[in-house]
Amino acid sequence: MKFTNLLFAIVGLIFVFGCTNAQNAPKDLKSQLKAHPGKVVDVRTLSEWNGGHLSQAIHADWNNGDFEKLSKQWNKDEYIYLYCASGGRSGSATEYLKGLGFKNVTNLGGYSGIKHLDEKK
Repeated sequence: MKFTNLLFAIVGLIFVFGCTNAQNAPKDLKSQLKAHPGKVVDVRTLSEWNGGHLSQAIHADWNNGDFEKLSKQWNKDEYIYLYCASGGRSGSATEYLKGLGFKNVTNLGGYSGIKHLDEKK
């Protein structure tokens, strides 16, 4: 019984930390973009995007292949800022871009944690 509880605890921690892997989400996205202009990319589904998104973001759904198609057109030296719902898909997209040779990629994490950073607000 103790082993089962320990196993569930470990799996739970892996899930929590695996889904929230934002790296260096800026406290002031407007200043970050001014210092390092680039693309802000929302990798969520269309229905998630339609529910709200950062005003400066472009939509590139990670799940349906749009992200892969669009990213082939991007400059590998450009700054790319990614977000999704919890940080998992944007984390995967971050690793994907780095694997392609992109140098300046930041996972902003989940939309609910960064929507207050929107430059229009």
